[in-house]
Amino acid sequence: MALDMFAEAAKIKSSHVLTVHCTADAVIPVEDAHALDRVIPCHQLFVVQGGDHNFRGQEAAAQCIRRTVDFITTGV
Repeated sequence: MALDMFAEAAKIKSSHVLTVHCTADAVIPVEDAHALDRVIPCHQLFVVQGGDHNFRGQEAAAQCIRRTVDFITTGV
């Protein structure tokens, strides 16, 4: 893709953004999530230990769901 995701993400100035990323993601490295965390001002990064790109595994999926619901319902 010719799209620079980090340049596009840097354009986000006031929206609150949550990124949930697993450490065992073989498709998108977890370092990319940390890079997004550095360029988006109102960004929260939640890193799930283990788990793959699709959050396979009961614990990874449960953490993803729990954190996403908390973010949606409380904004933090």
